Amino acid sequence: MKRTTLSQFINSVTDDSSKDSHRISDIIMTIALAGKMISRQVREVWLDGMVGETGTTNVHGEQVKKLDDFANEVFVELFRRNGLVGTLISEEMGAPVHVGSDDLAEEFLLTYDPLDGSSNIDVNVTIGSIFGLYRLPKDSSAEDVLLQPGSSLIACGYALYGPATNFVFWSEHTSVCCFILDMSIGEFRLTDRDMKIPENSEIYSVNDAHYPKWDSATQEVVDYLRTGRKESATRYIGSLVGDFHRNMLKGGVYLYPGTVDSPTGKIRLMYEAAPLARLAVEAGGKATDGYQSLLDIVPESPHHTCPTVIGSSKVVDEIIEIYSKNHTNKK
Repeated sequence: MKRTTLSQFINSVTDDSSKDSHRISDIIMTIALAGKMISRQVREVWLDGMVGETGTTNVHGEQVKKLDDFANEVFVELFRRNGLVGTLISEEMGAPVHVGSDDLAEEFLLTYDPLDGSSNIDVNVTIGSIFGLYRLPKDSSAEDVLLQPGSSLIACGYALYGPATNFVFWSEHTSVCCFILDMSIGEFRLTDRDMKIPENSEIYSVNDAHYPKWDSATQEVVDYLRTGRKESATRYIGSLVGDFHRNMLKGGVYLYPGTVDSPTGKIRLMYEAAPLARLAVEAGGKATDGYQSLLDIVPESPHHTCPTVIGSSKVVDEIIEIYSKNHTNKK
């Protein structure tokens, strides 16, 4: 069966009379190109000797994998050459990086995690890239102007590198769309032009080895997911993109709560939680930190972290109710 290619699809939704629309389309196509380049390197990582660490740490104190570094440079170099966006914020860079080449570029901010789940690289488990695109007001060089909530996103998505390479995105001109990389022609082909996350599911994804470190409300949430629902099932890959993509298709909820010692957790708002939250909401799901929508949180820094609950709307509502009850009882 002939499937629409990403370039054909993008052309069909681009407003020819709008420079802004063309710019957004070109940005999405550039991100898709980055996904192809990273996908190729993921397939060749063992043959090219790119396993292991670089010997450096990133802004979060994490060891940087060689493939992390490669993936980040792919994004930087592509956007430095085409000048489509003004500023980049990445997990692998301590501060925002200016790459824009004209006035229109200054109106766009791209945030991204170049390689989510990189601890899985050396063991050949699913990993991915996440991105968020924001429109900025002019004269937006000050960092506080860059710090926008997920409700301001104009496009977001991810590439998933597994047995096949998927490219999933939403923009203000489209619904949530899913593409798969056809290796025979080197093009992404459309598989779903309006993805919807199932409203309910018994699947939950959480690293419950952290159970002793959670507060009582989070422990009650996970106890409920384990035993309070009809047929509970745990599915945890340890790759945010992998767990999120499965739940988009099968239904379920992903949780990365904070701990007593680290209340805000480790999921980064601007380039992980908010883009995936926006995708989930646009696909009929919900996203919260337990007490408010992830899309309403204004980041305090480019690397702001927050507790994260994303997935099927019915399950997320049940989780919010438990957190709300605990919060009320503490008053």
